[in-house]
Amino acid sequence: MPIDPATLAKLTAALDAMTAEAEAEPKAAPLDMDLMVQLLKDAGIYAYVEHTGGGCATIYIGNQTPDPEYPPSPRYELVAGPGWFEGPDRRAYASPAEFYIGRDDDGETPAWDSPGNVSEAYITGHIIHTITRHRAASQGETAAVDPDREDC
Repeated sequence: MPIDPATLAKLTAALDAMTAEAEAEPKAAPLDMDLMVQLLKDAGIYAYVEHTGGGCATIYIGNQTPDPEYPPSPRYELVAGPGWFEGPDRRAYASPAEFYIGRDDDGETPAWDSPGNVSEAYITGHIIHTITRHRAASQGETAAVDPDREDC
């Protein structure tokens, strides 16, 4: 299904508004990665938190594709993290200052680093905006993609 340029423009405007809000209200508490996963699912985007070794939590986001170099292992549209697990319910948390979003490609393409003072809503909005832009570009809708924006 094609991405509507008007919808993408609304997402971009919302992300810009959240950026301004994040700059005005710093967030020092850890990000709740499980909350971000739920917000993504509520937006219709597949996501889950995975333990990726050494106590590290990573969010896998979007559609799966086979890894061309290791077919049994899937790749996702985006990954986000790193984080850690806490408590008996093993909730996942992350530092806003160390959080990044990038393609699931072992670091071959640049990632987006969090400015460090953002909320779960801001990160989730950025993920939705980024994945929508990637999907639009993969469908050949270059008019919907602004080349001057620095997203992953």
